[in-house]
Order: sequence, then structure tokens, then C-alpha cells
Amino acid sequence: MSHWSDLHIRQQLESLLPPLLDSLQLQGLQVEILGVEQGVVTVRLGGLCTACPSTLRSIVHTLESELAQQIPGFRYLEPVP
Repeated sequence: MSHWSDLHIRQQLESLLPPLLDSLQLQGLQVEILGVEQGVVTVRLGGLCTACPSTLRSIVHTLESELAQQIPGFRYLEPVP
């Protein structure tokens, strides 16, 4: 995937995440986009119960499903501490 595609994915994420978090009732979740490489988005999540592994997996899965439908080239989220 080209650099332009990764840049495009990042720009779409930045515009789609706030309304997506609102619609999923995850307004307290903080998502920091650390990077995009070949459609894989590295993020740091904060707020809510991100320390709970099952909650974190559920949040990531829900976000991935929504983002994959809306952003061509998006592959998955890679949360880091």
C-alpha cells in the first residue's frame, strides 16, 4: 500500500472517529492515532475501562468493524500501551 493511501486512511480516521465514538456511545474513549502503515493503524486508547482486556478487545473489534466498512484500505487497529 502506498504512502498516499496510508495518509488518506489517517485523514479519514481523524474525521470519522469523533462522530463514530459518539454514535457508539463511547464519548469518554480517547483514541490517539500513532501511525498508519499498510492499512494497519497503531493507536493508544485512554479513558473508559481500557485496562480491562475483555473491554479493550470489544471496543477494538467494534471500531474495526465500523472503520472497515467506511475506509477503503483499512485493515485493523493495533492498540499499544
